[in-house]
This record gives sequence, structure tokens and C-alpha cells, in this order.
Amino acid sequence: MQLVNVYYDPELVAGSKLGQPVLIEDGVHAELRRLGVHLTRLVEDFLGARLPNTDEQRFLQLPSGVPVTRNVRTAYAGEQPVEVLDTISNSEAVSYRFEIKV
Repeated sequence: MQLVNVYYDPELVAGSKLGQPVLIEDGVHAELRRLGVHLTRLVEDFLGARLPNTDEQRFLQLPSGVPVTRNVRTAYAGEQPVEVLDTISNSEAVSYRFEIKV
């Protein structure tokens, strides 16, 4: 389980499913393509491990003393950032492998 916050430019996603609390069956990147946004690269920043705050520990159901990791992934269309994912994960249950084609 992970805690993920996703950020989009409100002007970019106005009127789309990305601005609504709905399931997008074919995924958020398909919705971005429908808006005319074509991703060119993804940049993933691993920001390290730390002890969770009280809410993170409760939501992730972590025993005391188990650290979390934080990753921030930014999706770009050209030089324009169009999506930012800020992810908190249980450090004992996560591994990373990156192969990103867009």
C-alpha cells in the first residue's frame, strides 16, 4: 500500500476527468493524451527514507519504527511539467525498477 498525492495544473485539466474524483478506465496518461498532452519524459526523484508521521503510520498500517520512503515523479510534455506524483511507501515492502517509455 502507498499514499499518493497527484498534482495537475487546474487550467490544463479543466473539464476533464482529471479534475473529478472518478476512475479513468484507461488511465490518467490516456486522459492527458485526449487533452492533447503528449508526455516526453518522466523524472523520478528518490527523496530517501524517514520515520513516518502519525497519519502515515496509521494509513500504511506500519509497526512502530518502520521507516517510509518518499518518491516524487514529474511527467513532462516538452519542458512543461504536467503531472507530479508524490508517493509515500513502506520502506520494507517496496522495491524500484524503472523502465519508462512514453
